[in-house]
Amino acid sequence: MKKRSLKQFVEWVTAWIKNLNDFQKAKLKISFYYLLVIFLLLNIFAGSIFFVMERESERYQDRIHLYFEGQKKIIVQDNLTIISVQPQVFSFNAGDLLNYHKIFVDLIERWLFEIEALILVLAGFLSYFFAGLSMRTIEEKNERVKKILADVSHELKNPLSGIKLSLEISKKQES
Repeated sequence: MKKRSLKQFVEWVTAWIKNLNDFQKAKLKISFYYLLVIFLLLNIFAGSIFFVMERESERYQDRIHLYFEGQKKIIVQDNLTIISVQPQVFSFNAGDLLNYHKIFVDLIERWLFEIEALILVLAGFLSYFFAGLSMRTIEEKNERVKKILADVSHELKNPLSGIKLSLEISKKQES
C-alpha cells in the first residue's frame, strides 16, 4: 500500500510540474537553491555547535571525575591500602551529575534540531516568496513581449490575408 501511495504521489507531483509555466518552474528552482544554501549553512552552524558542546561535555565530565576522585584519600600503611572518603557537601555522586549533564546536553541538541527544522520550513516559504518577487518583473516583461508579438502578428495577418485572397482570385480567373 505504501508503494502505491508513493507512486501516486510521484505521479501527482510530475503532473503538477508539467502544468507549470516556465516562470513558475524557475521560481521553484530558485527557491530550491536558496533553501539548499540555507540548509548547508545551518548544518555547518549546528555541526560546529555540536562539536563545541561535545568537547565541552567531555571536559565537564573529566572535571566531575577529578572532583570526586579528589574527595578520596588513599593511604598506604604496611602494604595495606586504605581509601578514606571525605564527607560530601551535597548529596550527589559522580554518576548522578553525569546523568543530569547528559540529559541537559540531549535537551539542547533536540532544541537545536527543532529550531533548525523550523528555520528550514520558514526559509522555504520565504525563499519561494522572494523568488516570486524577483521573477515578477521578468514575467511582466515577457508578457509585454508576447502581447507585442501577438499585436504585430495580427497586424501582419490582415494585409497578408488580403494579398493571399487577391492572388487566389487572380489564379482562378487565369484558369
